[in-house]
Amino acid sequence: MRRLAIPALLLCVLAAGLSNATPTLSFAPNLAIADHFWWPSYPSAYSEMLSLTVTAGLTEHVMWNSIRLESSGYGDDSTDISSVSVWIDTNDNGLVDAADQFLGSGFYWTDDAPVTISFTSPFVIPAGGSIDALVAYTMSGFGWPCADYELSATAATGIGWSSGGSAAISGLPIAGATVMMAPNPVSIPAVKLQQPGAAGIAFLHDKIVTAYIQAGGESTWDQLHIEEDDRSGGIAVLIPTQGSPIAAVGDRISVDGVAFGSTAEAMLFGDCWAREPSHGSVPKPIGANNKVSGGGAFGLQQAVTNDATAVPPTNATGLSSIGLLARLYGKVTGSGQMVYGGVTRNVVWIDDGSALRDGFTFANGQPSLGVAVLIPMGMTVPATGTTWAATGAMSAIYSASLPVRFLLPRTSADLRRF
Repeated sequence: MRRLAIPALLLCVLAAGLSNATPTLSFAPNLAIADHFWWPSYPSAYSEMLSLTVTAGLTEHVMWNSIRLESSGYGDDSTDISSVSVWIDTNDNGLVDAADQFLGSGFYWTDDAPVTISFTSPFVIPAGGSIDALVAYTMSGFGWPCADYELSATAATGIGWSSGGSAAISGLPIAGATVMMAPNPVSIPAVKLQQPGAAGIAFLHDKIVTAYIQAGGESTWDQLHIEEDDRSGGIAVLIPTQGSPIAAVGDRISVDGVAFGSTAEAMLFGDCWAREPSHGSVPKPIGANNKVSGGGAFGLQQAVTNDATAVPPTNATGLSSIGLLARLYGKVTGSGQMVYGGVTRNVVWIDDGSALRDGFTFANGQPSLGVAVLIPMGMTVPATGTTWAATGAMSAIYSASLPVRFLLPRTSADLRRF
């Protein structure tokens, strides 16, 4: 009996200590909600912003009854966000849906201001247990394109179920996602059919990246090529250089910007962008003979020139493939150098018998023959007379004010010798 007395006494002391302990609520990030766009025809009523796991301490059940949220960003939170709501994410999928339990909502009285949401239905979290919670915005649609809205959870309150004491809060603040405003999405062909300028503002949603060219030298722009999954259109997007790529080939991206056709290749100036969840695969390159590649005029995109030395110059006809991933074949007719992306780069010309003339000259001063192909950095320049297959983004550059073909391989693996 004397051996049992000490454990029993210890249990009594421990029980007394637990009953006097402060109740606690700890917060931690749960699911990663990516930065994303919202547009007027957005398929959901909610724009999910923050996923949290909320855990009660071991001492007692805790009733979670409020959360404090802080807003920021360039958009006006008071007019552009209709409401901010908090939910128990019952199925832990990061989406507000029918399975979830509503806790409470509020709105921002002024821009970049905090809001404390007191729950209409406080939730009791069992001692040692946890729940998954979700914070979502409802957008009004009043913001301008690329206006952004950010959110952080900075404070919360809870009450011990048995003690009635205020819960000690830990783990905050936690930053959520950024949502950006955009017009309704359009297709890449629709972008090229727009007029440049203010009317040319366009939003491309969930397009696949087929090429990425980082700025070099004094250039301040990165260039990526994106494409429709069905290969109905592709376009180059210019974005301010980021130091490191914002996406890789095969990634999905959404971008909002302004279309322009004042250069050889119709492009989009990207004002804001966001990565999308990965799905699908990079469309296969379009294979064509050199003369068919590039194609005729399409909206903002001019027809490429077949022979810049003819009087008058002759242009290509047929479907435009500028901006698409393409594969060309031919014999190397010569090489030279061009400044591209702010850096002097090696270039070769390949000809499959189409005898295209783009008006440039080889390094030896002779007129070029074929389609110009940019050589990836670090790759040995293919020898004249050798035959190659070249895959890359079909681009266009000016030669004496005439738009001509320019193929942009992504890596040395895109060039294969036959």
